[in-house]
Amino acid sequence: MTKLTQAFELFDTYNQQDPTSFIWEGTSYPQEYFMALKLHEWVEKLMPEASEPLLLASRSQHIGRWTVARNSYPEGKVGYLTWRKDLGKFHAKTAGELMAQVGYDAETIERTQQIILKQRIKQDAEVQTIENALCLVFLEYQYEAFHPK
Repeated sequence: MTKLTQAFELFDTYNQQDPTSFIWEGTSYPQEYFMALKLHEWVEKLMPEASEPLLLASRSQHIGRWTVARNSYPEGKVGYLTWRKDLGKFHAKTAGELMAQVGYDAETIERTQQIILKQRIKQDAEVQTIENALCLVFLEYQYEAFHPK
């Protein structure tokens, strides 16, 4: 089994613990597990020659998102942006720890974390690709429920 496959298994196992369910076409999934699979699919569509760090980032972009509740931060824009920034750090740290467990080197972990944290988004094609894929996943699977809010 490759390190990539092992990392995907660790990410998926982690995200399958999400207590929030997402129903798609009559089937219930742990929400972040489902979204990670769909993000990964979109990244592969948008960049068929995606690097290993981009693939790793796509599968762990929102790993464990449910563990940091939005309502644990103040209401309003500042609270929301602080929550998102802290979540990004949490996702990058968690992904890096799981990647280290399967033997990834520091350089690959750091690059994956850069993508997760969306560093240099306008200058880095891989970071922009994951952002585009995130937008497409939102529009395809989450917009209808979000729109009335």
